[in-house]
Amino acid sequence: MLDANLPAVVIASITAVLFLILLTIVFIANPRNKVNQAFSLYLIFSLGWSVFTAISAWDVNPQQEYLANYLLNILGIFPAAISYFFFCLIFLKKPFKWWLFYAVVTYLIASYLMLSHVYSVVDQPFLGGYGFHGRQQVGSLLYLIVIWGSLFIGALLVYLGKELLTSTDKVHLQKVRLLTLATVIGAGAAIVFNAIPPLWVFPVDILGQLIAASILTYAILRFELVDVTTKFRNIIVETIFTTLLAAGFLFTLVVLQLLFRTEFILWIAIILAVFITSLSQPLKERVLKFVDITFYRTRYDYRETINKFAQKVGEILNLNNLAFSIIKTVKDTFGASEVNLFLFHKGFYYPFNFPQEGGLQFSETSGFIRFLKNSNQVVARDEFSRQLDQFPEARSQPSEIIIPLRSGTDLVGILFVYKRVSGDFYSREDKNLLFTLSQASAIALKNSLLYQEVVEKTSDIEGLLEREREVNESKDEFITIASHYLRTPLTTIKGYLYLLINEKLPPQEASKYLLRAFNEQKKLASLVEDVISISALEKGELKLFREKTSLSNIVKKVLEDFDSLATEKGVGLEVDIKNDIEVEVDSQKITQAVSNLVSNAVKFTSVGKVTIFAGVDEGQAKICVKDTGIGIESNQIEQLFQKFHRGTDTKTYNYEGSGLGLYIAKLIVDAHQGKITVNSKLGQGSSFCIYLPLKKKP
Repeated sequence: MLDANLPAVVIASITAVLFLILLTIVFIANPRNKVNQAFSLYLIFSLGWSVFTAISAWDVNPQQEYLANYLLNILGIFPAAISYFFFCLIFLKKPFKWWLFYAVVTYLIASYLMLSHVYSVVDQPFLGGYGFHGRQQVGSLLYLIVIWGSLFIGALLVYLGKELLTSTDKVHLQKVRLLTLATVIGAGAAIVFNAIPPLWVFPVDILGQLIAASILTYAILRFELVDVTTKFRNIIVETIFTTLLAAGFLFTLVVLQLLFRTEFILWIAIILAVFITSLSQPLKERVLKFVDITFYRTRYDYRETINKFAQKVGEILNLNNLAFSIIKTVKDTFGASEVNLFLFHKGFYYPFNFPQEGGLQFSETSGFIRFLKNSNQVVARDEFSRQLDQFPEARSQPSEIIIPLRSGTDLVGILFVYKRVSGDFYSREDKNLLFTLSQASAIALKNSLLYQEVVEKTSDIEGLLEREREVNESKDEFITIASHYLRTPLTTIKGYLYLLINEKLPPQEASKYLLRAFNEQKKLASLVEDVISISALEKGELKLFREKTSLSNIVKKVLEDFDSLATEKGVGLEVDIKNDIEVEVDSQKITQAVSNLVSNAVKFTSVGKVTIFAGVDEGQAKICVKDTGIGIESNQIEQLFQKFHRGTDTKTYNYEGSGLGLYIAKLIVDAHQGKITVNSKLGQGSSFCIYLPLKKKP
């Protein structure tokens, strides 16, 4: 049987060698590339497929053939199929969890049916091709290819067909077309030839894999590593150039010899060779550039790209979205490895998607920026290398092309375009298109910046209008409250004095009414003091007349002012000085702040007492006013120190007040670099504490 199977052995062996060559090419090209790694696995298993196919076709005993066929299944076909599908998904940048689940489930089902001998294609008649002497041994392999392969290839082809119909990405479509072709030839042909007995021609399946692998190798080189078309073109141009150069050299020598019949032709040849060699490299570069500009056509449609880009950026006003769109369009259109966009802000050009503080930035006064402002074209590094090498900013961005984005006389941004992923250089057509796109980008960016400025100005104006409205409301509220609370004590005092002057009060009640008039005068004086202080405090223009005083002096003054008011209301007023220390403060203002706290405490306490504590706490002077009054709701504490705030609870509206006391107290304490704390519970009283810095030691 060896003579009969020899062609199959030879074909399978040659196929294995070719797989090894493809594996070497792909792996050496870029071993770190994930696509290359996945494809290398597929080539390794396909290599095993070829080797075990050759062994199976060899004239060996049935036991060895049986073992070879099962190794072919386990180490060749199955892992090759799985690695092929994973490669396809990685190449297309698609998730593969569902495919892994599908592969395992279908393989388990096919294996169960195979082992249960429900159906076997080996019972079908064998027609044509190179066969084995043991057909029963390969029945499991053929069954697995027909059942499992059909399910898997069918699902993959449906998926690729959907991508062909729905994808609008031209590069992605080219990838899908190549994968579809490779799948049909490699996997589809193998299934068809093994599923239909009359078409059994060995080894069609492994030859199909070789063709598919060759197509995929081209796809990887084309889309992941280099532009194969461009490289072939350059090789052809260099070959023609070298041939013409050599022919010209020989032709020149022959002409010189025929004309002059000189015996120094050898020396002339050496001199001419040195001269031609020195000119060959720059001349070759010029020829390649000329060919690139004249004959090479990029993969984009020039007008279509401009129209779509202009329409797209013209509809975007958000600056971040616009910048991302510009970068993505340039990167996708030209296959650039990287694109950076710098935008102008407050005298500097910053990368739009990086923090402005501490990052890379270009000053608008730098020589690099002045150079770009004076440039009316795309700045290619190969054409402006001498100028760019003068600027450190240009060296910090090792891009191939620098594009100033100018709108009128304004340089609104800078676009840095790096090398192409393919390794190809930018043609003149590329640079012309980049310049056209830069003009549309500059206009769109200028409009976006103006729009953003209008939005910010509008927001500022709305804020000012809202502030003015609040000020007017506060002014009206202040006038209403102040007029009411100025009029109230004056009316009371006027009534008491009228009774006393006309002697309409019994002698025993005269002293009581005099005390009330005195207390009303204190309220009036306190309100006037608040009104006088509030304007200077809010503007930060309050002048503090600091002097050395003790906490006991401040507390004593407050106690004198409020003793009669507390006595009239029947509320106890106590003092507890733990540690009398000296502070350097504006005594009058701090007394006013403490008085406002005590005034509130007496006002909101009907039964019980108000206690004034003084001492040292946390390294600061401390004055606390604690009462047993109605207390404060927890959700009201944060609003206590707001202007005109008198609480939202209905209980607080039973008590008169301007809503300025705590607000002014906080402003006074803040001016002394101190703080006020509050601790209160509804129905359990309140405690307000003022903390002031201690007098500095000399």
